[in-house]
Parts: sequence; structure tokens; C-alpha cells
Amino acid sequence: MELQPFTEADIPDLLGWFPDAAALMQWGGTSVSFPLTAAQFEPMLAEARREVPRLQVLKAVVEGKTLGHLQIVQDWLHGVARFGLVAIHPEYRGQGFSRPMMRLAQARVFASAVFQRLELQVYTQNAPAVRAYESAGFVREGVRRSALQIGTDRWDIAFYAILRAEYEARD
Repeated sequence: MELQPFTEADIPDLLGWFPDAAALMQWGGTSVSFPLTAAQFEPMLAEARREVPRLQVLKAVVEGKTLGHLQIVQDWLHGVARFGLVAIHPEYRGQGFSRPMMRLAQARVFASAVFQRLELQVYTQNAPAVRAYESAGFVREGVRRSALQIGTDRWDIAFYAILRAEYEARD
């Protein structure tokens, strides 16, 4: 597996990964709306093309097939990066691809001496994502209860992070 830049050519495939508003919300939170459209990627990709990008938009590729997507928001001033919009292609979910994707992305972040902290947020009912993040060394730091309303349900958001020292001690 390798991480490569996600480009405009990759958008059509990703549009089909989220069959309903709840699935899309679980992936993109309030940063996207259903139905997902190519136009929603324009500001993300523009941000990734800046001279000093605040955002990396990536895809995980194995043997030419896109198996995953993730974004890394980079706060260069404070040395904090954040994973967001993390997903595995529906055909490949449950096959163990999330952990190597997380490991590659962590290595990418911590390759820069600037970053001392890598964090993420996940909806607590997304058990597969929670397991993947915890197996990749992320530590739960807290929960924002009843943070979002989806239909008649309320979702909690868990906050996770891994510090550079924890990452380096693990590997």
C-alpha cells in the first residue's frame, strides 16, 4: 500500500462510497452534504495545492486500486496535524486495510519534525473506525456527548490523539 495525492480524476469513484446521508455524515461530518458532489471537493483540492498546504488530500492505493481516502489538516504554527475524512472503499471494508493506511499516514505526518501531535475525531457509534484508530495507537482523550443530530438520533464524538513520543516509542 502507498499513499498518493487524491486528484480530480479520483472524485467520481469516491462519490459512490456513501449511499445515504447518514453514511456521508459519518465520513465527512458537517463539511460535506448529501448527495456528495464533485464541486464539494474543489475547495479541499485548492487548499492542498497551496505553496504551504494546510491540507493533504490522499488516497491509499494497492496494485493500482484505490482502497482508501483520508485528509490531513496541518497546523504548522502549533505542530498539530489532524486526520479527517477517512474512509475505506466499501468493497474493501473489514479486510484489514485501515491499519496500514493509518500507519502510512502517521509516518507521513511525523516525518516532519514540526508535528508533535496527531489527532482525530470519530463518532462513537462507528465501532470499526474506533477499533482501527485504537489499533493504530491513538489514545481516547474525551467525548463530546450528543454533539450532532442525525434524523432523530444524537451522535457523540470521541477525540483521539497520538503524540510524537508515543508514535516513536511504538515503532
